[in-house]
Amino acid sequence: MVEPTSDRAVNLGTSAELLDLLLGGLDLAEAVVFSVSADRRQARTPCPELDVEQLVAHVVAGMRWFAGLPTGRQPGPPGSDDPALTGLPLGPTFGEAARAVRRSWTATEVDGRFAMPWGDSSGQEMAAFMAVEVIGHAWDVAVATGQPQYPVGELAEAALVVAHSLDEQTLRSPGMMADPVVVDSAAPAFDRFAGFLGRDPRWRPLPG
Repeated sequence: MVEPTSDRAVNLGTSAELLDLLLGGLDLAEAVVFSVSADRRQARTPCPELDVEQLVAHVVAGMRWFAGLPTGRQPGPPGSDDPALTGLPLGPTFGEAARAVRRSWTATEVDGRFAMPWGDSSGQEMAAFMAVEVIGHAWDVAVATGQPQYPVGELAEAALVVAHSLDEQTLRSPGMMADPVVVDSAAPAFDRFAGFLGRDPRWRPLPG
């Protein structure tokens, strides 16, 4: 999970639109993770240092951290304690974390503000970063495990618009997203979204 900069004016759309994007991203990612077969858990992903199981653990940790924000507890650094998922079912573990986000984040939280270790942050920007991260990693897991291209249509377009509205310095900070990959403007929205997050839309796992 990224650390949004504080008090930055961004055009992220309405709180309802952001919430729809976040919830749609959770639905997408949950469907992708539930479809990972046992023999693909250690498959390489577009994130060079993480296999599928490790990447799912990374996203689960981020969602648990994000779900805890509205409770008022002071969170630790996001993504600092990825759970060990060896021997655990990926789908149900991911689904439990996704349900925690759905329970704790409503339009009220998206409209709110949060005192974070790096400064005061808006709920809109926190939700926007979480949505982009979840949808981006859903693509990573989908292509790593040979699943169909996700997402399609309006979700991809909305995610791309929001991604372009995020703080570029934060988005490209070390350990986060790489520099954009040039993708044809006529390419499908999710290819353009993946490219903006530093992924090559043509990436596929090596056989074997």
